[in-house]
Amino acid sequence: MRKLHLGSGGTNIEGWENHDMDVDLLNPLPYSDGSIDFIFTEHCVEHLKQTEAWNFFEECRRVLKPGGAVRTTVPCITKLFYLLNREYLDFVKVNGWGDGTIESGIKHVVFGHGHQSLWTPELLVAILGAIGFEAYEVDPHKSDQFPELMNIEQHWRSVGREFSDLESISVEAVKT
Repeated sequence: MRKLHLGSGGTNIEGWENHDMDVDLLNPLPYSDGSIDFIFTEHCVEHLKQTEAWNFFEECRRVLKPGGAVRTTVPCITKLFYLLNREYLDFVKVNGWGDGTIESGIKHVVFGHGHQSLWTPELLVAILGAIGFEAYEVDPHKSDQFPELMNIEQHWRSVGREFSDLESISVEAVKT
């Protein structure tokens, strides 16, 4: 079984091929058609422009085996807006990403950390569906179909589980 963790940021997942800058997501993926079982990206796709993300997802579909899946976890601006709390805003302020206001808390997710695009579960599902996947939202750390995709998120290690879950959404897409 071949499992790729792309855009790993130096956070390795045991049992996965972990790649960061050594695999350029702006170019065709260096894998044969239908050779990969699973692809996981976390807090990575928002660093691509929409057209670049679309091309990347097309590449994921190309290299996945039939029945293979890509799992994408990204910050979600609408989820964050509705669930934002004082603790999160204080965390943003302490880290120098804002001044503790709602505006700065949202702004840091939109523009901070090199983000190039915004995502919602509906947008990811629509794009992945248009590309030819069966796509659906899943709860972070859970998978309805694939034990291999359970508890693989690692972003919480840098910001804490509460804040990671507050700002993140996950979508799985199966190659049909």
